Amino acid sequence: MKYLDLVSTYEKLENTTKRLEMIDHLVDLIKITPTELIDIIIYLTLGEPSWIGKPEIGMAEKLAIKTISTSFGVPVKKIERQIKKISGLSSEKKAIDLGSYVGTLKGKKQMTLIKPKPLTISQVYSTFENMRTYSGAGSQERKMKSLASLLSNASPKEAKWIIRTIEGKLRVGIAEMTMIEALAIAFTDEKANKEIIENAYNVRCDLGYIAKELAEKGILAIKNIKIQIGTPIRMMLAQRLATPEEILEKLGGKCALEYKYDGIRIQAHKDGEKIVLYSRNLEKLTEQFPDVREYIQDIDVNQLIIEGECVAYDIANNKFKPFQELMHRRRKYDVDKAKEQYQVKLFVFDLLFLNGKSFLNESYLERRKNLEKLIKNNGISTAKSLIVDSPSPFHEFFDKSIKDGCEGVIAKSIQKDSIYKAGARGFLWIKFKHSYQENLGDSIDLVVVGGNMGRGKWAGLYGALFGAIYDKDTDLFKTTCKIASGFTEEVLKTFMELLDPFKIQEKDPRVELPSEIKPDVLFSPNIVIEIKGDEITLSPTYSAAFGEFRENSGLSIRFPRFLQIRYDKNPEDATTTNELIQMYQNQNKK
Repeated sequence: MKYLDLVSTYEKLENTTKRLEMIDHLVDLIKITPTELIDIIIYLTLGEPSWIGKPEIGMAEKLAIKTISTSFGVPVKKIERQIKKISGLSSEKKAIDLGSYVGTLKGKKQMTLIKPKPLTISQVYSTFENMRTYSGAGSQERKMKSLASLLSNASPKEAKWIIRTIEGKLRVGIAEMTMIEALAIAFTDEKANKEIIENAYNVRCDLGYIAKELAEKGILAIKNIKIQIGTPIRMMLAQRLATPEEILEKLGGKCALEYKYDGIRIQAHKDGEKIVLYSRNLEKLTEQFPDVREYIQDIDVNQLIIEGECVAYDIANNKFKPFQELMHRRRKYDVDKAKEQYQVKLFVFDLLFLNGKSFLNESYLERRKNLEKLIKNNGISTAKSLIVDSPSPFHEFFDKSIKDGCEGVIAKSIQKDSIYKAGARGFLWIKFKHSYQENLGDSIDLVVVGGNMGRGKWAGLYGALFGAIYDKDTDLFKTTCKIASGFTEEVLKTFMELLDPFKIQEKDPRVELPSEIKPDVLFSPNIVIEIKGDEITLSPTYSAAFGEFRENSGLSIRFPRFLQIRYDKNPEDATTTNELIQMYQNQNKK
């Protein structure tokens, strides 16, 4: 299959902001893709899952420029002058300019050179894979040589998308949910089958693998996708309600309460001697938490998948430490030193897999019973829990959780249908936090989609950021407020560096940005932040839940204040439209 077939789809995706058109283009691509290449097409378009642990290609901008210069005889300074005119090496205009360089050089030499054959998908992908493996002395030169070989055989359009792929910035507006819908239509002719594919993806988070299984074996095989030790399961999430009375009514009058610990959620996989730890956004944490790895290794079973919350903990004095101390463990270097200086403890709350048996479809009480049999107090404890059937013991347990240094409680269904719903946010789990006694109730996680430059003491930094929630039904990010308070100078400097790779010239097709909002800088949706506000209000300016409560009005956050960057969350893990609607309704009940 020619790489130009994939490039043609990229071009079409780039030139539309309509989701249905995007899906049509993806369906057309999938239908012409040979079965043996379908996973590669998925990986090239979405990127391979980070949990696989492959090293990045590591082609920095300067090295890419040097490669282009060497390959086509264009002075580095000339390329850099061109780059200064447009921000971002892989912006649309610049990629076309770089492609034009290639085309011009080829035009001058076409009388003396044999016209190269079109690049193939396999050729491009294998080159990228080889570049990942280069390390040590001479690795940069080998990467340059590999990229130069691709570019020398590439057409201008191919060169454009090779550069974008190298930098990880395709910016064609496609994410997993859109691709899942396209796969359902392409392979089954039924859009409704996307739920089956999504359920399989929730259990085995590798859409390339899922797509290949679908292509080879059909939708029935997808229904039977099994847990694979070492492949993360998308984590189950909790809804929120405003009062214990509402929670008990929702959960059938009786529920289990568990402490809601203030830490990092970890899903631990054990397969014999091999231990792998994953964060909520499926990032590998194994090397950063060798002590947790040791705790898991001590559990006397061969195969295991459990979930828990890793917290900063003073083990000698048996008390919690501030969440900020836990952040010192998120490092690649001096891990052993950090392990001694910043101790942690893992409080486990769910069992997903044990010695060949999936527990996903077992009830909460069955999962909890089997979990408690496994755990000994060796750096791991089960989450503190209590079954309640009235508001009074609910309030008492909640108050004790706050006194003990937790955020609140998670109320969990104990009915027969209280299974572990991978990747779902539903009312089988309901969180209740101390902040719910305030008007707004809870913090909100937003995706940064734009920014305004600061003035005065914030000159040269971002003075405000535009935040968006995630709408799963449309796979779009919908704006809800402008955040201009809660920042320190240090945080704003962090944002300048953190957001720089995601600057874009034109609005990302997955972002719904009303014409009234005009940020100085636009970003592709990548960075998640946590904010707090006074209340949720109706607004004609923002697009979140637009028209849900009043015609021509959406929901906005009044007086939003920045709390922290959520490094542990993907954009699709941000607060959803349905959650924001629920929070607005809860707020108005008070």
